[in-house]
Amino acid sequence: MHYSLHKSALLTLGMGSYQTYQPEGNFKLPKSNNEFRIWPQLILLHTIAGINIEQRFRTEFRWMSSGFRNRFRYRVVASYPFGNKTKGYQPWQVSVGDEIFFGKQSPFFEQNRVQVSLNYRLSPEVLLQLGYLNQVLVANPNATRNHYLVLGYFLEIFGKRMKHEGSNIAGKDF
Repeated sequence: MHYSLHKSALLTLGMGSYQTYQPEGNFKLPKSNNEFRIWPQLILLHTIAGINIEQRFRTEFRWMSSGFRNRFRYRVVASYPFGNKTKGYQPWQVSVGDEIFFGKQSPFFEQNRVQVSLNYRLSPEVLLQLGYLNQVLVANPNATRNHYLVLGYFLEIFGKRMKHEGSNIAGKDF
């Protein structure tokens, strides 16, 4: 849920259930973590020289199989909309973003995610995303690097689309 503080600032409160499985598993077993999260966050939106910039500051309260932990995340995404304007927006975007994860306990620096994507807005409420995500998990001794193809479908279903500065940002939740 978003609450608009200003045309370029949003407060968000979210929650979710996250299930983590071992890479060699079948998405049923072996399960390595069962987690419930609540996260408040602040999103700052700006447009500089036609490039939309989003900064997100998130605190996560995490109830995991191994106990309770806090985590902090900072993400910055830059996106450039292009193409002929349709209904007040440009349908195409290219975006690049970086997100870092920090914990309160050791290991303090947990992971880094870099994503590059091409986005297409079908309507003011529907966005399609195709991208590449590079995830580096540094919390373990051998810093694992994962490469993902990202396919996204984002649908804004409640209320009117927010009219914020830089609201055409397509960083979404990588």
